Amino acid sequence: MRKIKVTIFVLIWALLIMVGIGYIIVSLNGDGHLGKFSFGVSNTIMLKEENYSIQGVKNLDVSVSHDAIELMATDGKDFHVTQYGSEKAPDDALYNLRRDGDRLVVSVNNHTNIHIGLNFSKEKLVIEVPREWIGSVKMETSSGSIKILDEFLLENLYANTSSGSIKIEKQLNVTNLKMSSSSGSIKIEDNITAMEGFESKSRSGSQSVGGVLTAKNALFQTSSGGIYIQNKINCDGKLSLSSSSGSITIEGENNADSFNVKSSSGGIRLGKMQVKTFDIGCTSGSIRVDEISGGGSLETTSGGITANLLNPVGNVTAISTSGNVNLTVPSEMSFQFEADTTSGNIKTNFEIMYRSNRGNSAIATVGSNPTVKIKAEATSGNIKVDRNVEP
Repeated sequence: MRKIKVTIFVLIWALLIMVGIGYIIVSLNGDGHLGKFSFGVSNTIMLKEENYSIQGVKNLDVSVSHDAIELMATDGKDFHVTQYGSEKAPDDALYNLRRDGDRLVVSVNNHTNIHIGLNFSKEKLVIEVPREWIGSVKMETSSGSIKILDEFLLENLYANTSSGSIKIEKQLNVTNLKMSSSSGSIKIEDNITAMEGFESKSRSGSQSVGGVLTAKNALFQTSSGGIYIQNKINCDGKLSLSSSSGSITIEGENNADSFNVKSSSGGIRLGKMQVKTFDIGCTSGSIRVDEISGGGSLETTSGGITANLLNPVGNVTAISTSGNVNLTVPSEMSFQFEADTTSGNIKTNFEIMYRSNRGNSAIATVGSNPTVKIKAEATSGNIKVDRNVEP
């Protein structure tokens, strides 16, 4: 224990000596810098600002390394770019603005400035876009967040960060919206309309939508993190959600033509799903659905299934390897029924015929001229299927 304390003491004094030497050199130099090193207290100041005409510009590309990016709207007639950062920032940390055909490019090169001391600076690039401009915006940052702070009407919007979060605070109307974050969350607080496509991908971070999402096709994908849809989704085409490690929750009333949701490690909770076809799968976690239309499958390896089937128009299969299966169907619906459980029992509030002495296999034909088949399977769990009882 004494040796550890001595080692820590020596390291602390060595660091203090290095800082002291740095201050001495800086004092002799007189400008607060030594090559790529800076010392002392660093505060945030405006480093650079510039205007650029929107004439002929159809695409805005923003690429930075360490800085955060903020996209804002302006009532002015020009793009306005403002950079904030450390008062001790070197010249190579300033952004570069150039024109490439119909593309306006704003970029910040990598810089190796190392600051020793107290650092209160926040590096960010603020891009103000005229409200009257309708074009495509692409934003990329290696180590910084991306924020969209105002309402926009755009062609396409692409946001990509390697280590940082993405946040949309106001309403957006775009043709396509694509967002990706390697290490950071993605959060949408207001309504989004993406006429063609919507994509939200993250490797390590949660995703959430607080407003109404309207899109032809919508994709949510995360490797490590949950997905939470608070309000409503309207999709003319395919709605797809997947999480390798995290739960998936969709609240409210939602519409889609094709619905696909997969979770490897985490439960699935769904509100009212008005869809034509569905594929819902969970490896480790339970599945709970308030209402779902259409036909398709619900399957979980470790967890139960609870679902209210609302006017199925195709066959429905519910399979649980380790857990109970509880289904509710419309009271007046005609359907064929088949159920099998290895270790459990089968219960219904309609007449069935058991196919085994143990009562763990059953079939039934409910109503006349059934066009829908409901099949339930449980390896280790009970099966319960009831027709809704009218109040």
